[in-house]
Amino acid sequence: PSRVGPKEKLACILKWKELGSRDSNSNSKKCVINPKLGVKKMPNGGKKATPNSHKEPSKVEVERIDNSSESICNVVAKEMFPFLRNLMEHLCVDVLAEGNVLLNTVTNMCQSLTSTKKAVANDSNITLGLSPSNFPTQPILKLPPRQLFILKQVPCSPKEENTCVEVYFQCCEYNRNVNVDSLCKLDLLEQLLSEPFFDQLRTKKQLGYELSCGSRQTFGVLGFCFRVVSSSHSLQELQNELLLFAHSCSQLCVASLTRDVFVQNVLALIAKKMVPPKSLKEQTEMHWSEIEDRRYEFAAHQKQAELLHAYVLDDETALRSQAELTAFALQLFVTEPRLLMIHAATEKKHGQLTNNPRTAKRKRSNKQKNSSKGDNGLGAMKVTQKYANVCAIQVVESPRELHELCAERYTHMV
Repeated sequence: PSRVGPKEKLACILKWKELGSRDSNSNSKKCVINPKLGVKKMPNGGKKATPNSHKEPSKVEVERIDNSSESICNVVAKEMFPFLRNLMEHLCVDVLAEGNVLLNTVTNMCQSLTSTKKAVANDSNITLGLSPSNFPTQPILKLPPRQLFILKQVPCSPKEENTCVEVYFQCCEYNRNVNVDSLCKLDLLEQLLSEPFFDQLRTKKQLGYELSCGSRQTFGVLGFCFRVVSSSHSLQELQNELLLFAHSCSQLCVASLTRDVFVQNVLALIAKKMVPPKSLKEQTEMHWSEIEDRRYEFAAHQKQAELLHAYVLDDETALRSQAELTAFALQLFVTEPRLLMIHAATEKKHGQLTNNPRTAKRKRSNKQKNSSKGDNGLGAMKVTQKYANVCAIQVVESPRELHELCAERYTHMV
């Protein structure tokens, strides 16, 4: 026919699959599809025809396809139903309804989806959800204690003038039934450290124009991060100042606070967590992120606010909570740090900090340069090791190399 509809194309494809499987069993010739002609069997095993391969192209067999409705129904029953059953058995459906919608409307829609899934899967016990065993898992790197890994990253533009250093302290794996307290303490550290971090490194020392610090929850793993972007300071200066601040913040910014200042910061964090979403879009995105990460903690902020409120029930509780937070920060940043540092800079700036003995020897030979800066080569590594309170420093070129050096993993369900 001059025009071929979708039914004819589907019949051609299915017939081609049937002929292909038949030919593969009998070691016969391969075939290709022309939607306007049907199925052609090609000589010479499907290879490009040459003058010596076949001299009579008019004898190529062309098989017309019967496109009747009965044939199409048979094909669908044989090919599609097993596929759909298997799909429904491993299909998870999450429904989020926000805004001006009735509960009965959502309930009826969910019941309709469940009925469809049961009918196609031919299983009366099937539901819209799936057990956790059906979801794949992803191993997440667990950093070893008291070791510093420096990951070098080079920007796309070789003329990039800015330098970025990010220091990440890994804490623990997050479990909403076990360690919500760790998440609250990290958020409280962010509340307490943000202002002195900006004041000391940006206002007084003027390290860079962009500085930030805060808690992290990455693939189900908790941590804390310090970050600075600068165009006027070297990688060595930036990382040493970040590590020095992290080393001293547990005493200067937490333990030295008065009880009233500590209570005020806790209450400010509680008020921040209890702020309602400003729009329906913001609320939907917040709820959908819980579904996407499969946490399903739609009232997480309220639960965290209640836990934080228990920190300051009375004066004695507040003092004990402050001491516990100081010990938590001391372990995270000083005694048992699990560190990953990311250096984003050009290759020329990366040369200022290295654990390559040849490069270090070459830099030490320039005494004048070393005396002026005092933090190049292996000397820079020793200063960094002192500030970070670690026993070893390793510079890696890629995340793959970092994964090869670390043996332990967290298991995150994706």
